[in-house]
Amino acid sequence: SSDLRQLVAYCRKVGRMEIARIRALDLSRFLQGLSAAGRRPATQARVRVSLRQLFLYLQRQRRLAQSPAADLPAPRQVRRLPRVVHEGEAHRLMQSVAGDAPRQLRDRAALELLYGAGLRVSELCALRLEQLQLSRNLVQPTGKGNKDRLVPLGLPAAAALRAYLEHARPLLLKGQTSRTVFIGHGGRPISRMTVYNIVRRCGLAAAIKTPLSPHQLRHAYATHLVRGGADLRAVQQLLGHTSIATTEIYTHVVTDELYAAVQRHHPLGRQAPAPLCEAASSQE
Repeated sequence: SSDLRQLVAYCRKVGRMEIARIRALDLSRFLQGLSAAGRRPATQARVRVSLRQLFLYLQRQRRLAQSPAADLPAPRQVRRLPRVVHEGEAHRLMQSVAGDAPRQLRDRAALELLYGAGLRVSELCALRLEQLQLSRNLVQPTGKGNKDRLVPLGLPAAAALRAYLEHARPLLLKGQTSRTVFIGHGGRPISRMTVYNIVRRCGLAAAIKTPLSPHQLRHAYATHLVRGGADLRAVQQLLGHTSIATTEIYTHVVTDELYAAVQRHHPLGRQAPAPLCEAASSQE
């Protein structure tokens, strides 16, 4: 494979052409070279697996007494942060669906629940009428592990959902019956692909340059809550995260934005510390 060819080239360079002379330090330096060359952590991890398998095979064939790759450390995984929709973009997105046609009312309500309640796309598609408590402006989605949670709706989201249920949903059902809140083609429950298309189409209409996904709106919901001072435990409950560690990524998003603001606007910004995490260019 290409991984082993690279190893052979490295061994030739350092004078370790005999398999029995290769040491753990050689392999460690080989992997460090991949990192220095800009190879992704996932690629480094794959090469590490290839090395472990190769030397394990040689050990089983009694070509080696001990594998030098047995204790190779795993490459450090860079935490990749989601691309976050800014408040202004989110506002434009919510305003991108105008009109009172059935599909327009449905699309507006879907966007409001994705950004205004942080629902996963699977939760939105599976949402049922009995999970709505509109008298209290609450929605009760079922998340991962079949766990329910209560999420309060802001006034715009609640108003959009009421307008959809009253004026659009009966028309989209076309005489059929369903307990699913969001109705798609032919009176059937809305599909994930339809929701993706709604978000991307509305993102273009709102002049948002990068393609959007429903999950980015969930990220925006959480990030904007944290930026506004919301308690991290409360955000964890709103998102339905089992572990607080999953929610903590949004504190890093906000911290990186603060560093970026200093670097852009302060005269000594170039001397500011580096961000804690690397931002990713673009999907739980």
